[in-house]
Amino acid sequence: ETSGPLGAAVTVNPHLDQVTAELNAAAAAGGGGKGDAFMLYLVALTEIDRDHRDTALNLLVQSLKAFPCNWGAWQALVGLCDDLEVVSGLDLPTHWSRNYFLAALCLELQHNAEALSRLQVIDQMFPGSEWVACSAALAHYNMRNFDEAQALYEDLLTRDPARITGMDTYSNILFVKEAFAPLSHLAHRLAATDKYTPEACCVIGNYYSLKGNHERAVENFRRALRLSRHYLSAWTLMGHEYVEMKNAPAAIGKIGLLVCAWRYRLR
Repeated sequence: ETSGPLGAAVTVNPHLDQVTAELNAAAAAGGGGKGDAFMLYLVALTEIDRDHRDTALNLLVQSLKAFPCNWGAWQALVGLCDDLEVVSGLDLPTHWSRNYFLAALCLELQHNAEALSRLQVIDQMFPGSEWVACSAALAHYNMRNFDEAQALYEDLLTRDPARITGMDTYSNILFVKEAFAPLSHLAHRLAATDKYTPEACCVIGNYYSLKGNHERAVENFRRALRLSRHYLSAWTLMGHEYVEMKNAPAAIGKIGLLVCAWRYRLR
């Protein structure tokens, strides 16, 4: 139980050194030109897995300077930045995609007011962006502005009835407000759209939790973790369910595992 539904929390890839060496050789053979942007990105991913954070940072910056539109590289960079001061020391490209990165990083670091300010700038560049609306809703949620966040999520659902991204956070709002009917409707909608996603499992888990069926809620949160171990919301919500079930040791174990495994990303 303490090792999680998928077994040990950390699995070491025995081939990382070999893969890294081959990628470095391929990048060197390419001459280090613009065409190597994705090769640098791949090498950076292996360095992240080897816990060589500084090397990965430098590689990601080189990759982004060669090709700034690689959102995967920006996302990897978010995971390596523990504060905004780290970004100030990076030679990042001057490109519109940098605005997206800074907004995402502010959200990750819980600088929600600054995130909203940056999202307003992006919204002027790309009016009607669903990514901007979803990110703004998350910022309001983090600031406990539940009414504003709910309005944004409902607008997103109106624009995209099959939407899954962000609906887990929306379900948290409905849970806190004890809005059983809307939460039930949302759970059935996501189950019909694609129930084998972490977000759908989280929504369904919240639905059962609000009904008082904590065993079924835990079952769905576990399913979410089988689909994605790094889905932090499920770890937290499962801990809360164990508290409701008066199972304090299991609750402490889940939260402790979360802190140990993802200490850099837990805020």
